[in-house]
Amino acid sequence: MSGNVPPKPTVDQIVWFETHLPSWAATPAVFGASVASITALTALVLASRKSYNDAQSAREASKSATKAETANANNMLFSGRAVVNTMKAFIEQSHNDLLWAQSGLSPDSPPGVAPTPTAPTSMTASLDQDGFIQLHWKASQPVGVSRVVYSVRRSIDAAPYVLLNTVGKKTYTDMSVPVGTRMVQYTIMASHGDQQSPWSSAFTIRFGIQGGGMMIVSTETAPMKMAA
Repeated sequence: MSGNVPPKPTVDQIVWFETHLPSWAATPAVFGASVASITALTALVLASRKSYNDAQSAREASKSATKAETANANNMLFSGRAVVNTMKAFIEQSHNDLLWAQSGLSPDSPPGVAPTPTAPTSMTASLDQDGFIQLHWKASQPVGVSRVVYSVRRSIDAAPYVLLNTVGKKTYTDMSVPVGTRMVQYTIMASHGDQQSPWSSAFTIRFGIQGGGMMIVSTETAPMKMAA
């Protein structure tokens, strides 16, 4: 096929031939074509146009049918659920368990208990521009556990742990480390409602080591008991 024929979707190709055929059919010999070839091509273009129009009509009919199907299904589900809920409420109030089998329905399951939150891991720390300690951690929670909060507690120079704060993000800035502290340790606990994870392993920061700077050491030691 000539490179002048547009390599576009079918409808554009049909229109292209429909536009050019009248001049070709008027004087085919001028362009080196025969009457028979132009006549045959005209028949093919007409057939292509009819097929395209039929396909478009079918697509529109399919869209309408799909919309009707969706609307009818939604109406069925809306009404059906209302009827089922009414029957369930009636059976529950009747306290007649035989009605469950007769109706083919089952009572609603009691609310499930969400999984226990996961303790934070991979803690890191850095100093901000004001010299405060910024803690960061990771915590991948199980499916169904959301809106998790994190409790941060601290031990100074191996003293008992004391709760600092509870935050909704996986970061915390400690602005209350006393001057002269040689070591601080942090552990973090995740909470979801009344459920709590274990305390994380201790994260240790040592001061005044390696040129008077701060050295951060992550440990796997079990956390000490929290002060009362």
